[in-house]
Parts: sequence; C-alpha cells; structure tokens
Amino acid sequence: MLRPLFALLLFTLPVLAAPVPKSVKPKSSVPSLAGTRWVGVNSVADLGTIEYEFKDGGDLSYAKHNGQTRTNGTWKQDGDTLTWSVNNGYANYTLTYKDGAFEGSATNVKGVTWQIKLSPVEKK
Repeated sequence: MLRPLFALLLFTLPVLAAPVPKSVKPKSSVPSLAGTRWVGVNSVADLGTIEYEFKDGGDLSYAKHNGQTRTNGTWKQDGDTLTWSVNNGYANYTLTYKDGAFEGSATNVKGVTWQIKLSPVEKK
C-alpha cells in the first residue's frame, strides 16, 4: 500500500519543483516609444519642461520650453531601458520604465548631471 504512494511522490515532487519556463512568464508591459510623444520634467531649472517626439527609426526631436524645436537627437529602447543623445553627444540620457513613466538621469560634456522624468503626452 505504501509503495505505490511512495512511487507517486517520488516522481511527482520533482515536477512540482521545476522552474517556470520563460515562455510562461508574463511579458513586459513597457510601451514601445516609436511614434510617441513624452513630456520630460528636468531637475535643472533652465531646462524646465521639454516635449520629446520619439520617431520611428531612432530619430528624436524635442521642443524646448521657449518653443524652439530641435531635431538633432537619436534614441534607442532596450526593454525597460531608454537611452538618447542630443546635439551630437553633447548630452546623454539613460532612463528606466517604472509605474507608467521613464525616470533617470542625464549628463553633458561639461560634467553637469541632472534628473529627468518622462510622462506620456495625452492624445487629443
């Protein structure tokens, strides 16, 4: 009577303890930025709020708080990590997606570092 029960446990327990295959794990909820607009709030006062447009193909344009639009940026997204560079590498940004926004820091060639948080622009 105990032998069949022992045999059942012997073969069942390893199956129950097996790791979950990657294909069963939930997929990321990080949105693709291609073709979207996001507003960045910078911790540096003179930068203020800037609206970024992440274009298909990796081009980036942005409108500064004074209304001037620039098209000299490039961007890349790798999962929940977003990086971009503006003005031929003058400033470089690295952000991570969390709770509906991208947050991170930037640095420029002069060694100045600041924080930035991106939120999606609501579609009209």
